[in-house]
Amino acid sequence: MPTYVCECQSCRTTQDYYRTVSERHDTPKCECGGETKLVLMPTFVQDDIPEYISTTTGRRIGSRKTRRDDLARSGCRPWEGLAAEKQEAQRRTKYDEQRRDAKLEHTARTLYHQKLTPQQRREIEGR
Repeated sequence: MPTYVCECQSCRTTQDYYRTVSERHDTPKCECGGETKLVLMPTFVQDDIPEYISTTTGRRIGSRKTRRDDLARSGCRPWEGLAAEKQEAQRRTKYDEQRRDAKLEHTARTLYHQKLTPQQRREIEGR
């Protein structure tokens, strides 16, 4: 959301405020109670991220897009805080366990049908 500057018509103090572009003329009241008016200021443009060398791939990273591409290429993801990292670790652990369980189940079923005779299977099943 853009930042705008308004000036009090009574005490001449200025203050910053946030509004959508369509609401930019809806200026806040001054602390002294006076009316404020939008002051035209030069725009602020934020540069992209500073250039650096990726520690995972060794490539030069100079924009957010190349950073996203580099993270995806190396199988990494951006740091989202410790709580999010713990949640992601739990999710991956659960997924790995499910995958191992499915593989074990498949192996057991395959061996059960390949290595045991019908007579042995009936005995195991208690028929």
